Formats: sequence, C-alpha cells, structure tokens
Amino acid sequence: MRDPVDLKRESKAMEDKGFCAVPQVDFSADGKSLGLEGDGALLARDKPFLLPLLRALNTPEFTVDFSSLPEEVKSLARDGCRALQEQQCHGAERAFSQLLSIFYASGFAYVNNVNILNINYVIFLYGHATALLGMGHPEALAKAEVQFKKIIEQYPEESCFCLAHYGIGRVYLRQNRFVHALDQFLRSKLMIDFNIVPGVLTWPGTTQVIEETRIENLQMALRNYIEECKFPPEPDAVCRYQQCHGYSKIQIYFTDPDFKGFIRVICCQQCRVEFHISCWKKLKTTSYSDKNDKDFLKEMCFTPDCKGLISKIVIFSSSRLVKCEFEQKIPKLKEPPRACIKQKCSSLRKIKKKQEKKQRRKRAREEARNSARKKAEEKQEGNEQCQFSQYRDSGQDLYAGDQILQHIRRNSEQIKAAVPDPAQLLKELLAWGVIREEDFGSYCQISTPQEVLEQLLSSLIQEKSRVQSRGFLHVLSQLGEVDPKVHKWLQHLDHLGGF
Repeated sequence: MRDPVDLKRESKAMEDKGFCAVPQVDFSADGKSLGLEGDGALLARDKPFLLPLLRALNTPEFTVDFSSLPEEVKSLARDGCRALQEQQCHGAERAFSQLLSIFYASGFAYVNNVNILNINYVIFLYGHATALLGMGHPEALAKAEVQFKKIIEQYPEESCFCLAHYGIGRVYLRQNRFVHALDQFLRSKLMIDFNIVPGVLTWPGTTQVIEETRIENLQMALRNYIEECKFPPEPDAVCRYQQCHGYSKIQIYFTDPDFKGFIRVICCQQCRVEFHISCWKKLKTTSYSDKNDKDFLKEMCFTPDCKGLISKIVIFSSSRLVKCEFEQKIPKLKEPPRACIKQKCSSLRKIKKKQEKKQRRKRAREEARNSARKKAEEKQEGNEQCQFSQYRDSGQDLYAGDQILQHIRRNSEQIKAAVPDPAQLLKELLAWGVIREEDFGSYCQISTPQEVLEQLLSSLIQEKSRVQSRGFLHVLSQLGEVDPKVHKWLQHLDHLGGF
C-alpha cells in the first residue's frame, strides 16, 4: 500500500504541472443544496464552498504524527487539548492561541509539501474554534466562525468540511440563528453522504479520539441539531422596525449571546409590538423627534389596522430584567351596536302567510297550556284517590289489629290458588288445635277445595285470633303441596314471627 504522504506529493506535483483534472461529478440531483442554480453554472458566491468540495473528492485519509513538532509546540498542544477535554474553554483558548501564533510566525502551516503539519494545523484550528465556541460571548463566537471558515477555504485537501460546517452550525445555533444553523448542518450531512471525511483523528499529544471524527457520533449529533433547528422555540420578542439591519436576525431571545434588551409596546386592544433598543432609538429619532418613552402613552398603536391607543410600555435591560415600565389605563373602545331595521312585507301573499303562522303558533301555545292544565288536574285527582285508599286500608288494618292476619287477608286469593288439596291442611290444623273437630267435620262435607279454603280464611279473619292466625301460617308454611313461590313467602312470613 502506498504512503499517503507520497500520494499527496504526487497530487501536488500534478497540480504544479497543470495536469490535475477536477473529477466530473453529477450534482444535478441536489444542485440547489450545493449552490448550483439554473443550468448548473457555478455562482461566484458559492465558489468558497464548491471548489474545496470538488478538490477534495479524491483526497486520501491522513494520520496525525505529533512527534515531528518542536517540544514547545507539543507542550502547548497537550495543554490546549487537555483543557478542552476538561471543558476549561478559556485555558484551551489561550493555549491554542499561542500555538497558532507560533505557527503563523514560523510559517509551518503553509509548507505545502509536509502534509503532517497541515493536518495538525487543521486540528489546532478546530480545537481553537471549539474553545471559542465554548466561551460563548459574541466576540468569541465571531472568531470561532472565522476559524471554521478558514478550515474550509484554506485547507480543502484535509477533507475536514463536515467538521467545519458542523462547527459553524453550532456557532449559529448558539446565536439562536436556527435557519442559518440548519443550512450548515445539512451541508455537513451532505459531506458525510459523499464520504468526504478526514477519518478518525486523535487530539495531538494524547490518545483521546476526537469524538466528532467518528462518523456515527457526528451523524447522531447532526440528527439532533437538525431536528432542533427545524422546530425552534418561540422567540421572546420580534423586532418590528422595518430597517432592522444592525442585528443578525429580527427574532429576540433572552438567551442571545449579544442580548442588549428590547422594548415592548402594548395597546388597549392587546397588540404587542417589540423593538431592539437601538432600533427603538432610531425609530424615535427619524419619526418622532426623540420623543420620551412615556410620551408615547395614549398615542395610536403601531399596528396599521388597529385603532387602539398605547396603554403600556415595558423596557427590558441587558440583564433580562424589567428596567422600567409605564402604564396608562385606557378603557376599551366599544363599537356602537348595529341598527336593526325590520323591513315590512310588501306582498299580500307574504303578509297572509305570516299571519297564518302567527295564528298557528298561538293555537299551539293554547293547546299546550290546556294539556298541561288537564294533566295537572288528573294527577291531583289520582293523588286524592290514593290518599283515600290509604286511609281506608289503614282503617281496616287498624280494625284488624294483627299484621299477620292482614297479610293473610290481602293475599287470600294467592293462598287459595296455591293449595290444590285442602284435606291434608285440615288434618294438620286439627292436630295443631287451630280448628275444632266440629269445624273439621263441616269443612270435610264441602265438595270443592276453593270453598273450603274460602270458609277457612273467612273464619280466621272473623275470629281475629292471633294464636289461630299464627298456627294457620305455620302449618301452611310446613305443607309440602303448596306452590313454591307462595310457599317461600309463607316461610319468610312465618320466620318473622310476631310484629
């Protein structure tokens, strides 16, 4: 297998002799994402992106040889990489900054025939940009973006496009520029799809692998960031100044690194209009002759189609707290109700039809009232009859004086139907002393069982004897020839005993 350094030197020699040909690749399927528009012509603004891409399509992978660097450089490199791994971004930035200053002074980074120094230098650039990204303040983020872009524009042969676009996307994401960040993450994903990757690299001076150079790790991070950029959070405010050109975006987030506050204007119709502090000052200077903030109260709302008056002004400072607040209570303007005009019918047919409907509604109301009155009267009569029946029954029950006897009298018809043969019943009643022998003889002379039971029950009711009624109930509950339903009820009544 040929050494990568030899391959690279041969490629350089071919470029110097003018025999290096750009590989022909069909980008028509995704030309727009690569910067090709129309008939595929390369636009001037896209050259910094496409030319390194085309130049790197056949670039071999490189290994990082750290032993060729001077001791001073190796010491700074180890310190910077170690600080970056320990999330000490300020220390890592200082170490990488000194290291890059040495490279600039010695010219190591521009020795084209030494590929080892180039890949090391790209890693140091990436580490320096990552440290700046971790610091997070606006100046550091701007420097980090410059360093990532330098990797793309000045060192295309190292095939680190995916890492550089990934880093620029993280810078934009930290600035809450979700649309621009999404574009960079998609570019990085495109480099991976074309297999334009530097291979797995380690931080110089250590055995620690740069996790972003592992393709599976970078792909997972890109998926998460792309999802976040496609569905960004709602901004805390949106600047409505038409000439808002001093900021990278009109959306305002409290988490913006360059957050300097904003002003919110609210009208009595609940319209909310926000401005950057600088945009608000420009608006006052150009359109309102530097009017004081408080003087805007009771002025017309900034929303074009709103007729409300400004009732509240809230100013947020750079500390993300409310700096001052002005409020003027303004009652909401109520629109007068629309006049209701009833037009008279001009057609005789329509007038007649309208009167007929009116008469039908009148008759329906009368019929409903009569029906309701009739139902109420019937209900009242039914209640009176029920009360009379209750009073009558209670009088009879009171006259009877025995609740067991009352149950026997009320259910006499069921008892008659439940006993098919009264002969056995008479014998048992005679044995228990419920009836006398003379009565037994007279009952036996009766031909039909129904007449026997009728005379027996009427005799019990007339005598009104508690002892005889309970004896009759007990004998009847113990009789086996009784209907099962009535028999169960008789047993239950017999178990209840006296009341």
